[in-house]
Amino acid sequence: MRELWLCSRVRFGGGDRRMISRISIRNFRSIASADVEANWITTFVGENDAGKSNVLRALNLFFNGQTAADEPFDFIRDYNQFATARQNKAPQIEVTIIFDLPDGYHRDGLPTQIEWRKVWRRDGEARSLGYRRYLGGAEFPPRSKISALLDRVQFTYVPAIKDKAFFADLQGRLYDVLASVAEKPLKDSAGAFQAQLGEQLQDLLKTLEVAFGAEATMRLPENLREIFENLEISSGEVPLSRRGDGIKIRHIPMMLSFIAEKHDNLMDRGGVRYTHLWGFEEPENNVEMSAAFKMRDGFVDIIANSDRYQLLMTTHSPIFYRIDQQRPKAAEWITTHFVSKHGTETRIDTRAPNEVDETMGLMPIVAPYVAEAKARFDQLDAQLSSVREIAEQRRPTLFVEGESDRVILCRAWEAYSRVPLDRVNITAGDGAYGGAAALHSRALAWLLTIRHRPVADRVRAVALFDADVAGGAARKALGEEIERLNLGNLGLRRQTFRTPPRLRALAQAGFNLQIDLEALYTDSTWEKAEARGWLEDQDNFSAYLSKGMIEEMAAGAPNPFAALEPADALRLRRKFTDRGKQAASKMLAALGPGQVERQLENFRPVIADAETHLFPQAAKAQGQLAAKQGAQDVAAPAA
Repeated sequence: MRELWLCSRVRFGGGDRRMISRISIRNFRSIASADVEANWITTFVGENDAGKSNVLRALNLFFNGQTAADEPFDFIRDYNQFATARQNKAPQIEVTIIFDLPDGYHRDGLPTQIEWRKVWRRDGEARSLGYRRYLGGAEFPPRSKISALLDRVQFTYVPAIKDKAFFADLQGRLYDVLASVAEKPLKDSAGAFQAQLGEQLQDLLKTLEVAFGAEATMRLPENLREIFENLEISSGEVPLSRRGDGIKIRHIPMMLSFIAEKHDNLMDRGGVRYTHLWGFEEPENNVEMSAAFKMRDGFVDIIANSDRYQLLMTTHSPIFYRIDQQRPKAAEWITTHFVSKHGTETRIDTRAPNEVDETMGLMPIVAPYVAEAKARFDQLDAQLSSVREIAEQRRPTLFVEGESDRVILCRAWEAYSRVPLDRVNITAGDGAYGGAAALHSRALAWLLTIRHRPVADRVRAVALFDADVAGGAARKALGEEIERLNLGNLGLRRQTFRTPPRLRALAQAGFNLQIDLEALYTDSTWEKAEARGWLEDQDNFSAYLSKGMIEEMAAGAPNPFAALEPADALRLRRKFTDRGKQAASKMLAALGPGQVERQLENFRPVIADAETHLFPQAAKAQGQLAAKQGAQDVAAPAA
């Protein structure tokens, strides 16, 4: 529902109009001529040195009078050296922006768009050649607020390299806007601090007065911006300046949004609103993948939830230019341009994201993996809340693949464990989905949660996988994640079902057995399941044949399935349906004492293995008791 709302909501005071709709650039750096369609989010994708940054630098020149932070306009450097010479006309750089007017600025008989043009020559901006007017040439009416609207367009340029100076300037901008919003409280606080300094340095100031024969005072500067630039913003007691680059970059959207909101708070009722444009260079730089997805979503939410923001960014990453894959409802207000270099000239073409994937060459390979990684991340994230609840219980936990596993193992625990069932948590997750991949996610989420807890609050866990292809792959992948993230000392054991004695002869004969929950059921349970319609044919029972069996059959040996006993053939040719799994587990769980021990005998070693890991003290005590009992038996006199 939220995504639908994002695209159907009203923008710009009642209209669905973005502020900038088109940008025209002439003779700026590598851009000889470019006309760029703009949207709420506009991305520029291309190879290095193609000229992507020049669009954002041209906008920074247009709005802020410089091409980058602390980089003033230089006509010799910024003019396109390969521009076509104009006869009897001075060389010049031109930037023209077409703006869509908010509904409240529409007038009968006049266009709903305006154009704002600026021109630069060798001496700087040629103001006489620039103009603001309606598209088509009409001038603004008397007392029109359109000029005031344009004056309140604020463009923020975020460079590709976000260094210490950039963050210092960003904090300085925080001070600038706070000083405007809360000037008196800030000055009062600074005055109190200054008075305290004077009191503490009184002896020094008196000495200076005697030495220099003049009054000595200690004063803070009138403008506190420089002090604010050097303040430390901390998160979790760690200053932002000592955080990694990726963490610092993640803060940029929030800081930009905060500054913009404070600017908007300065408006008087009925005043002309601010519009905030952000030009962001390569947001993916130094940001790991999951953080990049979060930053991307943060930008999308900011743009979606207000009609005061517009974002233009350069990127190589499908995380940012393939927003349509993860937020498909937002696709209509996102435009992607492919930027390429042809000789000395930069060309900018509007393309569909799929076309950009193909043109980028590597992206067709990378993009599917990015989508898969995002799905994996979302799956893991979805498990975290439920796993946190499990961790809060501080009970040893047995994670299993599905609900049938949970039902059977709870009953088997009651039958075979020396530890009461209420002391262990046997869980199959929230019931939304099951299987080996889901078990992998739950176990990993549990580890990521438990590692932040004090050692005294940690408990052990077991992840019980089926011994089949999917279970083996998920168990291996979990082990690799544990090693990569250094989570091996947190008490999780990866366990699999053992081949039960009933099936060992088949395994020794060469059959590739898939040992899941139902493989541990007795023959009588399988026969009842067949009679009650709980089974269905295997999709590919030939997968049970080992390589050696296939080679023997090719050499003329008989089909090994033909020699199987009926009970064995039933297990290899048939499998439980989803409904049958649920029905069988409920049937077995309802058995009384004596019956349940006979039917679930193959689960005894599963419970013993899990109990030994989850409750090592109980296992140790039981071992000592058994040893003591054995010694007593040896010492007892013969009857």
